[in-house]
Amino acid sequence: MAIYYSKNLQMVHVSKKDKSLIFLILSVLVVLYGLWSAFGYFISASTFKHSDINKIFSEDKKDQNEQWLNLSRSLEVSDLKDRIVLLNFWSHDCAKCNQTLQEIKKLEQQFGSKITVISIYSNRSETEKNLSQIKKSIIRNEITNPVVTDFALRISNSFKIKNLPTIILIDLRGNVQKKYESESEIIAAKADVKKLVSKFKYELNRDPLPILLEKNNIDGNVLSFPTKIEYAADFSYKGRQIPVLFIANTSKNNIIVTSLLGDIILKIGSGNSELQDGSFDIAAFKNPRGLLYRAGKLYVADTRNNALREIDFKSGKVITLIGSGQKGAAIAYGDEVQDAKSFDLDSPTDIKFFPNNENIAIANSGSSQILNYNLKKETISVLAGEGVEGIVDGKYPNNRLSQTSDMSVYNKKLYFVDSATNSLRFLSESGEVKTLIGKKGSEDLLKYPMGLLVDDTGAYISDSFNHLIKKYDFASANISNISGGKKSGEALGAYSAYSQPEGIVSVLNNFYIIDSNNNRVVILNRGSFHSSLLNVMPPLKLPKEGLLQYLPNLQKSADLAVKSDSELTLKVDLAKGWKINEMGPSFINLLELVKDDQANLINIFDWREIRDKELKLPALKANKKYVLQGVIYYCEDKANSLCYIKSYEQRLNVNSNEKNNQISVKIAY
Repeated sequence: MAIYYSKNLQMVHVSKKDKSLIFLILSVLVVLYGLWSAFGYFISASTFKHSDINKIFSEDKKDQNEQWLNLSRSLEVSDLKDRIVLLNFWSHDCAKCNQTLQEIKKLEQQFGSKITVISIYSNRSETEKNLSQIKKSIIRNEITNPVVTDFALRISNSFKIKNLPTIILIDLRGNVQKKYESESEIIAAKADVKKLVSKFKYELNRDPLPILLEKNNIDGNVLSFPTKIEYAADFSYKGRQIPVLFIANTSKNNIIVTSLLGDIILKIGSGNSELQDGSFDIAAFKNPRGLLYRAGKLYVADTRNNALREIDFKSGKVITLIGSGQKGAAIAYGDEVQDAKSFDLDSPTDIKFFPNNENIAIANSGSSQILNYNLKKETISVLAGEGVEGIVDGKYPNNRLSQTSDMSVYNKKLYFVDSATNSLRFLSESGEVKTLIGKKGSEDLLKYPMGLLVDDTGAYISDSFNHLIKKYDFASANISNISGGKKSGEALGAYSAYSQPEGIVSVLNNFYIIDSNNNRVVILNRGSFHSSLLNVMPPLKLPKEGLLQYLPNLQKSADLAVKSDSELTLKVDLAKGWKINEMGPSFINLLELVKDDQANLINIFDWREIRDKELKLPALKANKKYVLQGVIYYCEDKANSLCYIKSYEQRLNVNSNEKNNQISVKIAY
């Protein structure tokens, strides 16, 4: 063997003995490295096994107090090894928790797979131990990380959680690095996460977790967590002036226009979650909320886009008046925005004409200000709110607001509810803010109010987290419950129940109330307080020919032979404990097959007939083939239930010798 040194180009001969020695040394080094690596792995594994992260896993795998959601399987401690983990302790009845969720989403967007967020549902009362409500909250708040329930508070107590929200940062070794309890601390967590990511960037486990989002497990109604509602008595439609309702279908990112009977006239928005102008089917919103109509135009507080939009029904277009999609800042005292198009709002939740129809008051909830947008000048100024959360009365800049959620104009005053301070307040034309409910001694009268209507009889408030509709009497200054109960539910009739009600309008002798978590609109009679359901349904379309192109969750039934020239009965067979969803656009079509991919429509049955569970089919001709196709929406038959969708297809072979005249479609078996 020869070794050459480039400097002197000299050849050095190595003896066999030296070769053996070199080989022995190298072998020993390799063995030592292997032993050291194995020892390090053993120490790391042993340390992780006894680390803080283990506290979130129960020894009892069947413990019903701790259920994993948003997953195809329960997580195990090994899934979290070598990960930077953020534990988010929250509850759906915690207002500040909902704000924290937005900050966490920003962290998830910034760091991607470099961090793992686990949301721990830490209930603070028995009424919050409702799995269906939790799943709805996950969908409503667009939570896409793993969620585990903590009904017995075992996990919360293990980490000594005192307040909600609380976030805990855990390093790769599974140990707690820091706890964040206030909103400002949570925002500051970004810097600590960045340091950990930088320190361990080459060791991070970035393998995907077994995510299966709850929204993919269920299919809801026409409405999906609607929030606000607006009424117009003179909407121009097909050459006629008709009364309509506008509904902010918030989680589906669209606006629905219905008749007072619930028939859908128009839908505005593609459903995509983005800021996009254009025609009604192209335009896009992002969690729209506040609505305001006048003279053929509907203005929209596009909350997550931080924008004010305009829907022009004459041109059929949607445009953006304020905002670029980015989050804006509070307007400082003395400033006025001269070019509204260049300004970004901060989570606008409601809009009203005030003090006249040339000015729109905007509840800029994120900055805790009420802004004024002048339609002609296209300028923005501050009506109320220093830009710091609080409950301070007086004239601007010496007043403070706290996340204004809804507004109502009456008798030259702008009334509003501040959700963060559970208060009812008003702004006079002179610019002075006064508080009616929410000051010391009355804080517990409301819990996160989200809807408001004021008229000459009083102020009507959607007391969202108490699931109540309340009335404030101006003469006596008393507040009373007029509908609902402190527990969420779905009951209608003489005794109503709601689940986080929001927007409210009055039409003739009825209130129309957005029952947000129940995905519905409730009609409440103002005299008797008897409630009924507004059936929001799309119009039936009767195609001349052709099979349905797409049926979600389709499970084809076996071909069935039936008797010819005889009335047939189709029974909808629901398993015990299930019901037809009266808010879903269920339908079944009867078609005559012409070819395998072509058919003529014979009859169509809508949700009303399907609700009765027994349909009468016309007599069918012998030796011809028919097909039944449809979609059926159904729910668990209990309060706060989740709803599902079943597509149905069954081919019928008609024969004169056949005796069978019964057809059955089974659901939820």
